[in-house]
Amino acid sequence: MNERLIKERRRDTLLIFTGALLLVLLVAGLLLLPSPLAPRGAPESSPTPADRTTTAGSLPTPIRSQSLPPPIILGLTPEPDSVTVTGMVVGQIAPDFTLLTLNGDTLTLSGLRGRPVLINFWASWCAPCRIEMPTLVRVYKKYQPEGLEIVAFNVTSQDSLSNAQAFVNEFQLPFPVVLDKAGHVTADDYQLRGLPMSIFINRDGVIAHVQLGAMSEVQIEDVIEDLLAELD
Repeated sequence: MNERLIKERRRDTLLIFTGALLLVLLVAGLLLLPSPLAPRGAPESSPTPADRTTTAGSLPTPIRSQSLPPPIILGLTPEPDSVTVTGMVVGQIAPDFTLLTLNGDTLTLSGLRGRPVLINFWASWCAPCRIEMPTLVRVYKKYQPEGLEIVAFNVTSQDSLSNAQAFVNEFQLPFPVVLDKAGHVTADDYQLRGLPMSIFINRDGVIAHVQLGAMSEVQIEDVIEDLLAELD
């Protein structure tokens, strides 16, 4: 009788020990499993945007010119002569360019040879540009029948297309508006450092006058009338 009790107790003890051991192993196994909420690392072969090829017919985004800082606002009066805000000088041929216009066409400066041209550099955020632009519109309507051409040159690399379009709509610009998205013509060719700036070009493509800062109507007309008076 006592021997049987001893065997039963040994059996019960063994069962309890085995059950406890299995429980410990089960808990340890659960702890070693990865958590479903743990973040997973990106696969080594995951493509980056730079690795993706462009679709057929797509064009790369223009690389903006970094040769010069953003233009300053010149205000209603010219900067002193001691301050260099452009590399353009009277008597030199105006640097040629071909740029997209706001309506999707292209404009080449040399294609305007034979007519006096006024290039006006502007941006939508430039307060003096906003003051000056209605004057340019009036002057254009007055002298365009005599051959004057005005090119509104948006410094798009320092502006946005949506703001430029809103500016053009607000002032109802009747002349071509060119866009310099990369900034190379503005910064590298014309070395612009201030807004607004206007360059008057004669019929031969030669720079006749450089105006730094916004102009009055009298100032504009004085130069234009001289250019129109020149013989072809």
